[in-house]
Amino acid sequence: MKPKSKDKEERIKQALIDIVNEKGLSGVKMSEVAKKAEIAQGTIYIYFKTKTTLIKATYMSHKKIANSSIISNELEEMTFDEALQKLGENYCNYLLFNKKELNFMQQCADSDFLDSASIESSTEFMDNITTFFQKGIDTKLLKDNPIPLIIGIFVGFSKELIQILSYIVDDEKARKILENAFEMCWNAVRR
Repeated sequence: MKPKSKDKEERIKQALIDIVNEKGLSGVKMSEVAKKAEIAQGTIYIYFKTKTTLIKATYMSHKKIANSSIISNELEEMTFDEALQKLGENYCNYLLFNKKELNFMQQCADSDFLDSASIESSTEFMDNITTFFQKGIDTKLLKDNPIPLIIGIFVGFSKELIQILSYIVDDEKARKILENAFEMCWNAVRR
């Protein structure tokens, strides 16, 4: 038997994401995914036995990509405020350049397709973020507020900021707004 092609697997996953963005998660048909991925209909079942298996695998794959894009290893080498700014930049960049993937993951999270193992992969990311902010509280750099509140300030602010920045075509102006936005967030949570 011929080994599975990583390229085909990625094309299948990307086709799924595109279709979910066009029709929604409930509108996905394996035959349409195969057609969009430009593979034979029977070939898709060599890679993914069911639609649920395909959805879970794609979700898990993009969750890992999101996690590693946002929480990079370089954060450990930085001061807390530098790491916090970098974390914010990484998050904003991920939001800005991965809209289809984010929409797909949100639809999955709101569906019955994910099992407890898939959901637990999300908690690992939150555990890392929680640990990061707890370090800031423990070292007296952040106000001793509930961590979900601190996360909410940064996540909510970032999401809204990306919406606003999507209308600004001047890159320099957008960069300055991002710098000011970080400073505003930092001032809201630091001691």
